[in-house]
Amino acid sequence: MGQKCSGASCCKSLPQVGPRGNMDEGEDIPIESESPDALDSMGRVVASKEGVRHVKNLVVPEGGVYTGQVAADDQPHGNGTQRWTDGTVYSGNWAFGAAHGRGQLMKSDGSGYDGSWVEGRKHGAGYERLADSSEYRGNFADGQKHGQGSFRWMGGASYTGQFCEDMLHGEGTFLWGDGRSFRGQWVQSRMHGQGRFEWPDGKIFEGKYEGDKKHGPGVFYWPDGTRVIGIWQSGRQHGVGTHFNEDGVARKGKWKSGNLEQWLGKADPEENERSDGKENEVVIVNKTHLLVQGGGY
Repeated sequence: MGQKCSGASCCKSLPQVGPRGNMDEGEDIPIESESPDALDSMGRVVASKEGVRHVKNLVVPEGGVYTGQVAADDQPHGNGTQRWTDGTVYSGNWAFGAAHGRGQLMKSDGSGYDGSWVEGRKHGAGYERLADSSEYRGNFADGQKHGQGSFRWMGGASYTGQFCEDMLHGEGTFLWGDGRSFRGQWVQSRMHGQGRFEWPDGKIFEGKYEGDKKHGPGVFYWPDGTRVIGIWQSGRQHGVGTHFNEDGVARKGKWKSGNLEQWLGKADPEENERSDGKENEVVIVNKTHLLVQGGGY
């Protein structure tokens, strides 16, 4: 049912989200007629009004009770509330026994979902909250986070951008609670492709990433105006690069696995201050590996 990502197998699984937000406990849907037409053999209150049947406390096979509109075969159909024995409550629209349309699901652990449903699955715009208060707002497809959305972790980290089958995938921005940020391309919840990483102290890297590490051409900037243009390999500068001091004076050098091996050409001792390899810090995106499991009930 849901749209698929372009390209080869793009996605695994994301940390599972589930909301509470502005959801209520799911009050009983009021019976529209003033008095029931009859009391059936199971003690259910049954009312009919203009062809619409309503029931109260209908026992459901999964365990629990349903109050609201039903189809001719007693399946929830229309507007109604179902309560399961484990404390889960769904209140909203139904179609032939499945959540369909707008509805709110809440579980006893505080997780839940408020949004659009299609045939019992989250599909369309919605808000999902986990038991640990992490939350997601955005689009769903066939039960998974898919399309544009925003995920916020309990620890303060957040991601806003594209999702694919419960993974950070496409263009997006990740903000860490300590002030670091990455804006760029993601593949299977990892920084992968062109991006810009910023540190709270003013350092910046712009270039290619592969599997959460700087890999390929890039530029590293320091707050004092110095910068290095070069090639990175598995998170470390490697090969020939060009260093510019704060006055814009350039000189070439050769790096190996993050260490400056030698300056190429006439050396200026005053420019050796950046030969400590600090531009080669390795950044691993730990938070994005808290994969948000697809919700569901």
